[in-house]
Amino acid sequence: MLFKLGSSFGQLNMKPEACKALDMLFRDQPNMPERVRRAALAEKQKDGCK
Repeated sequence: MLFKLGSSFGQLNMKPEACKALDMLFRDQPNMPERVRRAALAEKQKDGCK
């Protein structure tokens, strides 16, 4: 759900919120499936997250 939230924030041009949600995803779910990890990294790059 954090991935979807981050993606939605990104689509709404709410970049800081998107980055925060995606950071929470990586912090809270370190063992997420590889396909989710790749998609989340792509979202972070698209949104300009650090």
